[in-house]
Amino acid sequence: MVATNASGDTTIDVATLPDPSLAPGQHRRIRDAVAGQVRDSPRHRTRTTLGPDARVLDEARPEPAVEARAPGKDRVRHLLTFALAAGCSGCAGVPGVKLQSGVDFGEERGRIWVRASWEVIKPSTDIDDVVDQLCPAVGRLDRARAGDDGLEYCGLLYSLPDGTYHASVPSSLGLRAHSDRGRHKSCRLPTSLREARAGVTIKADYHSHPWPDAPFTDRDLSSDRQRWSIRIQFDTTCRIFKYEPHSGEPRPGEVFLRVGKSWRLHSIVRVEDKPLGIPTPSLQEVL
Repeated sequence: MVATNASGDTTIDVATLPDPSLAPGQHRRIRDAVAGQVRDSPRHRTRTTLGPDARVLDEARPEPAVEARAPGKDRVRHLLTFALAAGCSGCAGVPGVKLQSGVDFGEERGRIWVRASWEVIKPSTDIDDVVDQLCPAVGRLDRARAGDDGLEYCGLLYSLPDGTYHASVPSSLGLRAHSDRGRHKSCRLPTSLREARAGVTIKADYHSHPWPDAPFTDRDLSSDRQRWSIRIQFDTTCRIFKYEPHSGEPRPGEVFLRVGKSWRLHSIVRVEDKPLGIPTPSLQEVL
């Protein structure tokens, strides 16, 4: 199931975040990559909203997960600069808040569930207000900023019938292959939300990477890892990315970077590149 309300109903109603605008110099950077792909779309900046006919996640399918890689050695100078500027806040030696397995998150019949209504995230009628609170909150969790010794956290964003948006508590349950110290981390995406109130609809998933300079990986963007029409990701610098995969549509996926209080188009994932999740230009090219 995707989300179960108090009446036992399973529901999914996916909606996008508010439309971002392009910065003057960015359209030129992606124009060649976009050409020939968005031309057939009625409008380049359209909303993607799946209503009652939306496909419900099939539990028989392989469990989704998101994976992260540590930045390359060529990023060391930047990482040292960031650590000094941040006063090494949240470094590996500083203990973080530990969430409770079996209370805040857990596994049931091989699927990950998370508890709704994370108390440290203030609900809002604007989903972007909720998104902006995620990175600071996750950054205070155990090993969320510990790099190769760190943990990756995954959670869900959802709405209630009163028009408010909420964030679930995240889960740190990852793939066993990535449980030890190393340059690869993962978390298994929750597919069930434990919320007593009725009318819950999941809008997006979110996850963290435990290093700075660690944007979406290709696997994060690959088509077989997409479950909703929005994916949010952030690293320890609180650089936030949003991916709109436009699954099942003959148009490229779009990767946006959070700049201030707006979303700015950074890259696209061409239709032929969606299976592998290869963005153009690379997400390492920071605008």
